[in-house]
Amino acid sequence: MTTLSVLTAGLLVAVVVVLAVWAWRRPMTPRAATEPWDEDASMAGARVVLDLVADDPRDPALQRLVRETALRALQSDATIDRVEVLDAHGRVLGTELRPTPLPEVALPDQLHEPQARRSRAPSVVPRPQLHGSVRADSAPEDVVVAARPFADRFDLPPDVRHRVRRPDRPLEVVRAILEAAGRPTEVRGDVIVSGDVAIAVVDPRFDPERALTHGFLAIRETGAPRGIVLRLGHVDPRVVRRREAAAPHVRHVAVDALQRMADAVAVGADPIAFAAAPALRR
Repeated sequence: MTTLSVLTAGLLVAVVVVLAVWAWRRPMTPRAATEPWDEDASMAGARVVLDLVADDPRDPALQRLVRETALRALQSDATIDRVEVLDAHGRVLGTELRPTPLPEVALPDQLHEPQARRSRAPSVVPRPQLHGSVRADSAPEDVVVAARPFADRFDLPPDVRHRVRRPDRPLEVVRAILEAAGRPTEVRGDVIVSGDVAIAVVDPRFDPERALTHGFLAIRETGAPRGIVLRLGHVDPRVVRRREAAAPHVRHVAVDALQRMADAVAVGADPIAFAAAPALRR
């Protein structure tokens, strides 16, 4: 081995050692601190108080929130049959009664007996024609239903509606709701960052686990202390509970959260507070 080769090898070893020492001593970049969501106030009891002040109790957006709140309270407490919903000033916004079970219908005895099977042979009696030349037994024509834009599936207040630039994109609806509420918004791919909260929109219809993981990682990439994964399809509630237990700073909400958030904007409340459920006063 020549002297030049020895010097080159020694230089390479020295460079490797220096880089290793530098990497070892370099301070690690701390991961952004997460902030667990506060537990929602209990909806149990015959009276629940929404965390808002109502200007018009007859507002359809407010009445949707009132009804959902009352139904959740009835579901959480089987001992009550009537729930009263109030605003933060103590004004009664609405009352909901537990639905009574339908009465049992007594069937005649002859309906419990086996019935003779109807013949599947063609009838010798001609059937009447419907709509001119269309026969009653003719195959129905294919009906084509035009797909509605995503934004049209919700009852959005005007201040939200005119902010939606692309009504076919769910993320656009989220952005419009947050902007109408006066919250800062920053779109980063399929995630919106608003203050200390990042909202990811995922489609779990084909692979729920992968979709939720994508949403979680996208939120973590933003560095936001808290996150919301908005799913556009059904996910097993056990999967959601397991993920929220492992990462309490990320909430998972269904697509109906968008209507609740839009209604919160309509009545002057914070849509983020209403994302997972109607916000209650403690």
